Amino acid sequence: MNTLLKPSETDDTDAIAAAYLYAAKGDPNAALTQAVSDAVVAIEELRSRLERAEQVVSYGFTRGEFVTRPRF
Repeated sequence: MNTLLKPSETDDTDAIAAAYLYAAKGDPNAALTQAVSDAVVAIEELRSRLERAEQVVSYGFTRGEFVTRPRF
């Protein structure tokens, strides 16, 4: 068992892997390719949403040290 994942997360991971394998009609290469493709799309969507959220955040008032994170 992966020590980084909780048992319920492991179950979820196995279910997701099984769903990709089923959708790929048992072809593990196709399943992996689709899973990675979907992950990249999800990451890009989250990055875009984060950038939009950062644009609407007001930095007019801060307490303590003002630090911004680097942009990619």
